[in-house]
Amino acid sequence: MEMKQQFFKHTSVNRTFFIMVLIAALLTGLFAPAMVRHSGAASPFIILSSYRSSLKIGQEMVLSAVTSDLSYPSFTSSASSIASVNVYGVITAKKAGTCKIKVKSGKSETYCQIQVVPTTISLNKTALSLEKQQTFQLTARTSNRSVPTYRSNKKSVALVSSTGLITALKPGSATITIKADQTEQHCQVTVVKPTITLSQTAASLFRGQNISLRASVSNKTVPTWSSSARSIAVVSDSGVVTAKKHGTATIAVKADGVTRTCKITVKSPTIKLSASKLTIKKGKRKTLTAKVSSGNAPTYSSSNSSVASVTKKGVISARKKGTATIKVKEDGTTVSCKITVK
Repeated sequence: MEMKQQFFKHTSVNRTFFIMVLIAALLTGLFAPAMVRHSGAASPFIILSSYRSSLKIGQEMVLSAVTSDLSYPSFTSSASSIASVNVYGVITAKKAGTCKIKVKSGKSETYCQIQVVPTTISLNKTALSLEKQQTFQLTARTSNRSVPTYRSNKKSVALVSSTGLITALKPGSATITIKADQTEQHCQVTVVKPTITLSQTAASLFRGQNISLRASVSNKTVPTWSSSARSIAVVSDSGVVTAKKHGTATIAVKADGVTRTCKITVKSPTIKLSASKLTIKKGKRKTLTAKVSSGNAPTYSSSNSSVASVTKKGVISARKKGTATIKVKEDGTTVSCKITVK
């Protein structure tokens, strides 16, 4: 009797109502053979609150049963891994599939067929493109409101948190798997290469001059700089290019596999002398003036210092009778002045 009281309390069954249903069924002869199987004249009849039901995984339902003799029936599941049932008739859906809940009293038994439907997952995105360090909040909604799990098959390309926040790490492809119960859904993530904008693609300099190149990377990655010919032009970590000598060099800026270049031409200067030939008396001095387009100071040299010597500022000293050539040089450019000493 105590077991019966617990049963009715747990399932919220109105005992009077089921007795009335039982009496009405007996009077009208409406017991369906499919619902009740008789094993003998003395066996009780069993009426269920449901003979077929569909549940979501994790969902519960109460299967109420009333017997003609008010005995307490037993409940068993044909597949507890799909849907289990306790002594009070509380059915719990566990995984997708179909099973039967058998209700038995004495020699009489009937059953309720339970179909546990698969959990469905809907995503706000099933494919997306990101750049390095960009994030995206992936939202997954499950049909039974269960909490999904997230996993990335390439964590070096894209990470995903336990709440679905995706973080792009490097160019490539990764698949984010979202799982709830036995159901899986996928989101394809493509981490694309960034774009690099370079302030200049070509520049001309003289030896010693410099320019500052600016590189803008779309994913804010700090780029690296390099020179193809460091003897001609060098570049700093911040993009400052310094010309070393005449020639050409390529300055490259790289970020995440993307490269942009700037061609640097270090020009040879032009030199203009105040005279192309001079006549100087022995023991006298004259200054040979040189204007260099680069603004750099040229070097002076004499082909015959015993006849005419020259200082680094272009002051020529006539030493003895004869001829000599004064050469003026700057970064690959050479001009000369013929000196005659009398």
